[in-house]
Amino acid sequence: MGFFGEKMQETKAHVLARYWYCAEEGKLLFQGVKGQSTETKEKGSIVHNWLGDRPKNKTEQKLLALLEREKPFCREIHGIKIFGSPDDFRVNKKTVALEEFKSVHGFSSLSWFERFELCCASCQIKVYMWILEPILQKLGYKLSSEGHVLVYSYNGRFLKKYRFTMIERKWRMNFL
Repeated sequence: MGFFGEKMQETKAHVLARYWYCAEEGKLLFQGVKGQSTETKEKGSIVHNWLGDRPKNKTEQKLLALLEREKPFCREIHGIKIFGSPDDFRVNKKTVALEEFKSVHGFSSLSWFERFELCCASCQIKVYMWILEPILQKLGYKLSSEGHVLVYSYNGRFLKKYRFTMIERKWRMNFL
């Protein structure tokens, strides 16, 4: 059931991740309530967009063209459609590693990020991996067993890379 007894029919990976962390926030996001824009969010969006616009090599461009035909990325479980799109990916031969970007004030903010936001980012990248695994297989690619959360400062300085493994198949049904 959904948040107020109605059956949830679809959601997005980032909303699912926020719900896992904070049910009240997730409920509001599911209902379409959006937080107010803040200077911090705007700085994060600028860094996010800058990182997403990085030049792609030929192998990545080829995959990107194939993936465009598969959008929107979605996977269904228990009658609920879960949509999601990672921020970026890296291709090594035919193996694809997904990436999620996050931004903070600087090194001094990393401990706060690790305490309060990393769990959501972990959930988010794992859901993206779950969504994209069959799509990549269909396109002749293999999903890397590792997804990455990359943290940058608001001025674009790389701070830290966190590695997460895909949700093991035997646990996916309980998780999702």
